[in-house]
Amino acid sequence: LVVGIYYFIRTNRKLNNATTITNFITIALILTASVNLWTFYTESIEDGTFENPFLHIEGEQPVLSQLDNDDLPDIYYILLDGYAGKNALKEFLDFDNQEFYSFLNNEGFYVPEQTYGNYPITATAMASVLNMQYPHHLTDLIGTESADLHPTFELIYDNFVMKKLKSHGYTIINFETGADYVDEFKNLDLYYCKNDSLLEHKLTNSLLHTSIIGYFVDRMEYQEHRNMIQCIFSELSEIKNIDEPTFVYAHIVSPHVPFVFTAEGEPRDPVSRSDLQGDQDAEGYLNKVKFTNMEIRKLVNKLLYKTNESPIIIIQSDHGSDFGLDWKNLTEDTQRQRMSNFQAFYLPNENSNLMSKTSTPVNIFRIIFNTYFNENYEILPDKIYWNDYSKPYDFKDITSTIISD
Repeated sequence: LVVGIYYFIRTNRKLNNATTITNFITIALILTASVNLWTFYTESIEDGTFENPFLHIEGEQPVLSQLDNDDLPDIYYILLDGYAGKNALKEFLDFDNQEFYSFLNNEGFYVPEQTYGNYPITATAMASVLNMQYPHHLTDLIGTESADLHPTFELIYDNFVMKKLKSHGYTIINFETGADYVDEFKNLDLYYCKNDSLLEHKLTNSLLHTSIIGYFVDRMEYQEHRNMIQCIFSELSEIKNIDEPTFVYAHIVSPHVPFVFTAEGEPRDPVSRSDLQGDQDAEGYLNKVKFTNMEIRKLVNKLLYKTNESPIIIIQSDHGSDFGLDWKNLTEDTQRQRMSNFQAFYLPNENSNLMSKTSTPVNIFRIIFNTYFNENYEILPDKIYWNDYSKPYDFKDITSTIISD
């Protein structure tokens, strides 16, 4: 910048040519970016190829209409992004999380000692949970070489679980997370903690981060991340004045990066923006685990005792931690660490132990519907699949590697 300014001040040459060249380069860059964006957002989506086939599960007749709204429990589905299971925390990070498990057990939760997610990628994991199916039909439609996750996002946006509950009188509630594909759903009624700052606009965000004020933008973004998480925890326990039964989906980006909290919930600025991409900061991760535990304790106490009617509470993580994970050079240990997730269930009428029928999230809502809504869904085999961001539809069955008999 200094050399350029010096040159423009000192040179005696006419700069008409330079201006023309610069304008040409600028226009070319804008056109290239526009074509890439247009291709990315329209490729294979607008033709309807990826309409969710799970919205109509054959052979199972819904009977929710036989139930009165007063008999339907509120459902809280709380997703703690990247929260590792107890055994993985102990083995890989030398952290004993038994105190938190004991608290939940004492409050009536069923908290398995060891559980696993179905996929290592959040988008695929949530498409599976919210549609009660393994979404492997996408491999046939798209192929194993595509990296386009938009079809998976479509399965989440218009998912079976929310559509079924919505059609039988449930109010669907969601919170902003910063991850577009779980921020708003087709059947959504109420939306909390919306962030309207400039940093929410991806183009503006990118430009500001690469500018001379990038350092300060990072700090603003960390504070917005803190505000978002604190807002979700605060609003979750305050939802009221809704006559209909509610389904509350809260996807909380904690203890996932960025690691912006101390264990006590005080602000903590990560060392650099690399933290947003998965910085290997074990201390920061464990601080955020402890902060999450603290907030979940307060939330559980409020949810269980604010009304006479006990809700269904599902607290689950999509996947575990990824310390030492090299996506291109996998080991059994790093796969097991990534797949080891957290799950805790509070089911009214002393039904919590019913969740022992499954060890992976794909069956969670099958059990919920069977138990409380008189459904008769088959419990699917618990399978664990590996995929990655470069080939999200190249599913590899690693069940036997992760779960030993």
